[in-house]
Amino acid sequence: MKSSSYLNRIEYDSQKAKNHKYNVDFYTTWAFENINIAANEGNPNAQYYLGEMYSQGNRVNKDNTKALNWYRLAAEQGHYNAQYLLGEKYQNGNGIEKDDKIAANWYLKAAEQGSSHAQFNIGTMYQLGQGVKKDLDKAEKWYRKSAEHGHLKAKSALGKLLDQKEK
Repeated sequence: MKSSSYLNRIEYDSQKAKNHKYNVDFYTTWAFENINIAANEGNPNAQYYLGEMYSQGNRVNKDNTKALNWYRLAAEQGHYNAQYLLGEKYQNGNGIEKDDKIAANWYLKAAEQGSSHAQFNIGTMYQLGQGVKKDLDKAEKWYRKSAEHGHLKAKSALGKLLDQKEK
């Protein structure tokens, strides 16, 4: 069975379980096993989901090392949520050594794909010169893109940045 078929089946059975009140423990085990199969077959969505499960300790023992591994595998295949989360983890030193340059790299990859949160974060990094060379024009660019997606903090940051640039 192809990995996308596993994920489609999991989604279908998830709804079915809610409607018919299946045994949750059986279903949870079955879902985890199938997500794991899809992730090991290289499916970036499944890799991201496993990263989330391990990061949050959702149905598995919390394990930051495994979470980071699965996020990285998904991110390297272009999964923008995984890229954003890796950026966040590197920026905050959450389960990994803090590294603003690596954080900025992952944020930039996610931002280029349209992640408003990543756009805001890379804008902030450019404004502060954190992990990247300080560049107010690039900060403005990314704040503007994020604000266009409705990100409230980006709208505020853009306004403040434009005021700062006028002075």
